Amino acid sequence: MERSPVAGGVGHWLRRSTAGTGRRWLLVAVLVVGAAAAVLVAVAAPVPTVAVPASAAQLLMSVLVPLSGVLLAQEWARGPGGGGAGPVVLAAASYAAAVALLGFAACVVAVALVPSAALGGPATVVAVALGGIGVQVTAQLVGTGLGFLLRRPLVAFLGTVVLPLGVWLTLGALGPLAWLRAWLTPFGATPPLLTGSPSTPEVVAWLVVLALWGGALNAAGVWSARRRPVT
Repeated sequence: MERSPVAGGVGHWLRRSTAGTGRRWLLVAVLVVGAAAAVLVAVAAPVPTVAVPASAAQLLMSVLVPLSGVLLAQEWARGPGGGGAGPVVLAAASYAAAVALLGFAACVVAVALVPSAALGGPATVVAVALGGIGVQVTAQLVGTGLGFLLRRPLVAFLGTVVLPLGVWLTLGALGPLAWLRAWLTPFGATPPLLTGSPSTPEVVAWLVVLALWGGALNAAGVWSARRRPVT
């Protein structure tokens, strides 16, 4: 059976996500940061469930993960422009999901090695694992969106922190509108996913943020990239 063009494109960009020494070292750095955070949190204090080290690990990892998305999106933008951007985004999201699961596995190992730590019930474990995927995919799609939109990798990567943080701080400074941070910013919407028991409104808020920062930002970025001359 022949592979579909979309599947072939996703496979191509997945291979590109770890192509070259620099991108491989980026992956190693992300996983080392996550594992180190999980171990330090598990050792530092009694841990009631895996959600505690997972929160620290996944949130720290999410700072570095978008760089891989930036690089993929900018590589696509520098190409001839014949192919669609969908496989790039799907590959970047798949990469982020795999990183999230590896980070979660590190948290499970850390909890298992520390006598004072507890893993939690099956529902908590599954919820935290899925929450980690949500965190990393959200962060990654901010990276691809800014990668499509901006020419310089460093500027785009810094934007993955500065732009969401700036919106989060601005809404917080507005007092009565601070509650919008949970509905409009990744920093407000993703932490509840790692508690092990996010509420329905918290999940809906994250979906809204994913649509804005993942969907709308990437659509704007692809539109802008297609209008630029190929270099």
